[in-house]
Amino acid sequence: MRPKGCALVIEYHLDFVQMIRENKIQRKQMTNDAILMQLDYTVTDSALAQVEKVKNNTRGFDYVEKHLITLHDQLKAHLSYVALSSNQDYFKIKNEAKGEEMVKEVNEIIKRWSEKFKIDIEKVDGKNTYYVLGYTK
Repeated sequence: MRPKGCALVIEYHLDFVQMIRENKIQRKQMTNDAILMQLDYTVTDSALAQVEKVKNNTRGFDYVEKHLITLHDQLKAHLSYVALSSNQDYFKIKNEAKGEEMVKEVNEIIKRWSEKFKIDIEKVDGKNTYYVLGYTK
């Protein structure tokens, strides 16, 4: 007997997930304008060009991308965020938390994120800012 309703949708979804796992279907990475919107930027020609440069300069960007957006969403609650660097071709993580304890907590979140997903970051001297260098294989 053929499944109906929700059972049919679930069956198709599970088949689709299996096809992705077996590399029969390639996941597409986000477009540059989608990345900008996810990071709360206005989409402009210069911002699109900057994202393209940063992507090309980030090792293993296809892997880093999804984790970067998730980190950005997680940091918002702490007044911190992921952004495009204005003077380097990197994404940067800005810790703008208020109070010493919160700054330490956000730095720990960033450190755990970097270690968990094997993403290299570099701390900017004298600031609570990190550059995202890329994926370490």
